[in-house]
Amino acid sequence: MPALHEKIRAVRLLCGLTQPQVAELAHLHLRTYQRIERGTSAVTENMLEALAAAFNCTTDDIRNFDPETRQLAAAPDRLPETGRFEQENTALKAENDRLKHLLRKVFGEVPDFPEIRGGGGRKRLRIEA
Repeated sequence: MPALHEKIRAVRLLCGLTQPQVAELAHLHLRTYQRIERGTSAVTENMLEALAAAFNCTTDDIRNFDPETRQLAAAPDRLPETGRFEQENTALKAENDRLKHLLRKVFGEVPDFPEIRGGGGRKRLRIEA
């Protein structure tokens, strides 16, 4: 019988999802998900539930998955809908463009705020008028 991490990978491939997509859907860091698939990171029950939600199936579907038959108990219509995520992404891009436009109106251009682009610790953003 295949190990759980092998079943998780097989279910992901059956669903036609990439590792980054599954990590985002399951709210996991990509590296964590990659380690789960390799079997170098343990899968908690919470993680398995999040993965099941990402695959739109149950945790038992994953545990009992047979890679040989490539059959999930879930019907094909239970697979994640990418259309909804594409719509959300389009809406977020439009909001981002709107905010950039407002910044251009206020500052004359989109200011570069290096203090909020990574780096260590929390820093306060100061905008001088």
